[in-house]
Amino acid sequence: MPLTLFDQNTQLRHPNRLLVGVDEAGRGPLAGPVTACACHIPPALYGHPVMAQINDSKKITPAKRKKIAAELKMLPITYCLGFASSAEIDAVNILQATFLAMRRALKKFEAKPVFALIDGNKTVPAINCPQQAVIGGDASSLAVAAASILAKVARDDFMD
Repeated sequence: MPLTLFDQNTQLRHPNRLLVGVDEAGRGPLAGPVTACACHIPPALYGHPVMAQINDSKKITPAKRKKIAAELKMLPITYCLGFASSAEIDAVNILQATFLAMRRALKKFEAKPVFALIDGNKTVPAINCPQQAVIGGDASSLAVAAASILAKVARDDFMD
């Protein structure tokens, strides 16, 4: 997935902010944590060959996700993972635990001016940056799709 028109338009509307995609993995399983990732890809990297392989993590085989995640980690991208444990999920419900994991993932970007693209139909309460919920964000935004892959691989590795 090359830089999408969606990402370009979002960046044009927020030129002095880092575009950060946020997605999660683990909302459906009956065990383990919910894992979120916040990911910024510098615009200079949008043409890198690995970017053409990025897609929604659910549409990529586990082996290919792992390969893409390893390649992404070798690039000068900025990303952070956040987790909410199964005990936290039980205590506050899966939606609130997902928001907790997303807030934890966004902590790395706290001191930077960012604009967060949140995959889904809800924004994250109590974060200190402008944000936009994007239904199907992992299919329309490179940053969200990369976050999707990194979160899924991290959760899968943890569960293995």
